[in-house]
Amino acid sequence: MSIVKSNKSNNPPNQSNMSEMFDVESFRNPNESNTEWKMRRKFLLAHHETLDVDRLVCLANCYVNVEVYGCTYPVETMRELKALIDQL
Repeated sequence: MSIVKSNKSNNPPNQSNMSEMFDVESFRNPNESNTEWKMRRKFLLAHHETLDVDRLVCLANCYVNVEVYGCTYPVETMRELKALIDQL
């Protein structure tokens, strides 16, 4: 009897292999609209090589929240977000 492991995982890749194998689709939330996903996907792809995975996901969510829902965050977070958005 042999057990074959699938390469597909429900978990996003960890930081050590993100550059070699960045599966952006693994970051999509099941309840996310297509509009939100397109925005987050663009942000994730633009910054996955410069931010650690936890910060990347957090800021990608903040980006959508600011742009779509008008949310605000602490001043330092907004500055960091603006600098990253300007690079899109």
